[in-house]
Amino acid sequence: MGNRHKFTGKKVTEDLLTDNRYLLLVLMDAERAWSYAMQLKQEANTEPRKRFHLLSRLRKAVKHAEELERLCESNRVDAKTKLEAQAYTAYLSGMLRFEHQEWKAAIEAFNKCKTIYEKLASAFTEEQAVLYNQRVEEISPNIRYCAYNIGEQGSRHYTQLEN
Repeated sequence: MGNRHKFTGKKVTEDLLTDNRYLLLVLMDAERAWSYAMQLKQEANTEPRKRFHLLSRLRKAVKHAEELERLCESNRVDAKTKLEAQAYTAYLSGMLRFEHQEWKAAIEAFNKCKTIYEKLASAFTEEQAVLYNQRVEEISPNIRYCAYNIGEQGSRHYTQLEN
């Protein structure tokens, strides 16, 4: 990945997927961007300017997650990993839409994520399904909040039409 003076990044391609650790590189990039965005979200309460940086870090996390999902479409990756990558991408894109207050797009992404995790949970034993059920429980409040905002916007739109 370069010499002692300069770093030159190497793209992770499908040819490199003989080792599963290459997928972890892309996953760690997405996680790093997402965790920094969550830190900025807490700091944005006191400093409004941080919100812009938060949105750009979330966009970058979604970009990395989409790259992970694209790599997982290879026939070298098992079905469980493919589904987990799809759910992860749906979750991060839902979070980005949530922060942009695009409620319909966010609820669609969260519902896709929830459906995948529920299917994964039903495919495994009770002990293995705990993690997937936990993720479903984490997503549910976001879905309810999006549904609340969609309903509120719908009622506002309806009252404007009456007047």
